[in-house]
Amino acid sequence: MVEQKNDTSLKVFIILGWIFSVIALFIAPIIFGILGIVFGALVIAKGRTKHGIIIIVAAIVFSIISTVVGTMILNSASSFIYF
Repeated sequence: MVEQKNDTSLKVFIILGWIFSVIALFIAPIIFGILGIVFGALVIAKGRTKHGIIIIVAAIVFSIISTVVGTMILNSASSFIYF
């Protein structure tokens, strides 16, 4: 019975880790990127090291991409303000 509960919580951690990692690509990369990293670490703590590392790397990469693209958009938009 305990094994099933751990398996269910592991699946929830994996799903939430991926959801937060992908959301970091579009909205608030710092917040959702950190949440993706946290859930990746929880997955590692549950014994699925490979999945956890992939989630953590994805969260970091998606956060960096989102931050860079957001910065580029803001810089190009600010150039229109000054003419």
